[in-house]
Amino acid sequence: SSKDQFGSFSFDVTAISVGDETGEEKESSLEKFLINLQAVNDPPRSIDISDLPTINEGQVVNYNLKDRFLDADNDNQNLNIIVDLLDSYGNTNKLPDFLSLSSDGILSIFPGNSDVGSYNLQIKAIDPLGLSAKQVINLDVGNVNTRPFINDDYFAQWSRIEKDNKLFFKKEIMLRDKLNLTLSNVF
Repeated sequence: SSKDQFGSFSFDVTAISVGDETGEEKESSLEKFLINLQAVNDPPRSIDISDLPTINEGQVVNYNLKDRFLDADNDNQNLNIIVDLLDSYGNTNKLPDFLSLSSDGILSIFPGNSDVGSYNLQIKAIDPLGLSAKQVINLDVGNVNTRPFINDDYFAQWSRIEKDNKLFFKKEIMLRDKLNLTLSNVF
C-alpha cells in the first residue's frame, strides 16, 4: 500500500542465550511487546513532472492535476491544487482566460488564436495539514492556419459575381474618383 503504517502493534518476544562452554541454549519466557507508532504527516510528492502535451488553438482539453502527485498520508482527492502562470522572471501571475482550474483540480484548456505560444505553469499540491509539493511544467499551444475569409459587409454596396466557383466583387467608379481599400477590413 502507498499509505504509511501507524498505530498500535504487538508481537511476542523471546530471548535466547547460548552458553560459552557447553553451547547449551537457554530461553527466556515469552513476553508480549507493545509499540505505538505515531503518525507523521509527509508532504505530497510529484510522480509526473512531464510537460503537458501540445494542443492546438480551438481544442478543448481537461487534465486532472491531482494525478500528478502522490500523498502517502491522504487520499489524493483531499489535495488542494493551485496553478499559477510563471513569467520569464519566475514570478507567479494569474492564469490566462483560456485556462481554468476547478476546485477538483481539473485544468481546462480552451485556447484561441491569440493564445498561441508557450506557457510555464507552476502546480502546487497542498495536503489537508498544509504540507505541499510544487512542480513547473510547460504547455505549448500550436497555431492552426485557417483560411482567410472576405468580410461581405465591407462589399455590401458592390456587385457580387460568382463565376467558375470564384467570387468577384465589382464597383464602377468614375475616372477621377478615389477608392481606398483597407485590407484589414476586407479580410
